[in-house]
Amino acid sequence: MSDSKQGEIISLYQSEDRVMNDAIDRIVIKLYSYKEKPGKSSILLTGCGPGNGTTSVAINLAVALAGAGWKTLLTDADMRKGIKYKRLNANTAGLSDYLEDTADINSIICPTNQPNLHYVMCGPPKENTVRLLCSDRMQRFVKSAQNAYEFVVFDCPSITIVPDAAVLLPAVDCAALVLSLGVTAKKQLAQAKAEVSKYADKYAGIIVNRVDMRQYARAFPRYDYFEEDELRKTHRRFLRKAK
Repeated sequence: MSDSKQGEIISLYQSEDRVMNDAIDRIVIKLYSYKEKPGKSSILLTGCGPGNGTTSVAINLAVALAGAGWKTLLTDADMRKGIKYKRLNANTAGLSDYLEDTADINSIICPTNQPNLHYVMCGPPKENTVRLLCSDRMQRFVKSAQNAYEFVVFDCPSITIVPDAAVLLPAVDCAALVLSLGVTAKKQLAQAKAEVSKYADKYAGIIVNRVDMRQYARAFPRYDYFEEDELRKTHRRFLRKAK
């Protein structure tokens, strides 16, 4: 696998929300600890149900990893949706094309506007996704990506809806569940954890999406300590006490 320059440049932008970025940085730290373990370089993200925001988390995580200087590959492994339902896909070859042996592995790797980051689109929608993910070609793709990149992020459909993520789990190094507050039901979370628990050694935890600002502040009270406004307030309090 080599870096392809044939695909169109995909524009990826990190969220400007400071809470979102702070949360993503915490995930990056955890993945860095996994990176210290031999072979822990690929992570699979899957939702606990529909509308959990797995793709947004995957994009922001991949951008953050690449921004930290690591050579990163973001792969859209949701081959069930058509391009019109995708945020990033364009009319170029993707993963499903490679798995059906109609495209070369290097031709599906697209450069992005982010340094150190490449992107593999899902390709045309397929009904036989499970069989494609079980194929030898998929195994070769994962191994090639792990060898060529320092981090590989797989964006998969929700594990409680279709078995695609469960099929891919044995091939990756670790997996994380994405849930959305106010959207994900407890039953869905329990079902998703039961699926991932079959590979307990690969379970990296749960990413909670769409957290209310007050809830995040309760979990991480001083997350904004180094923001300019907070530093000014702290400085003013210090001056008042000094008097």
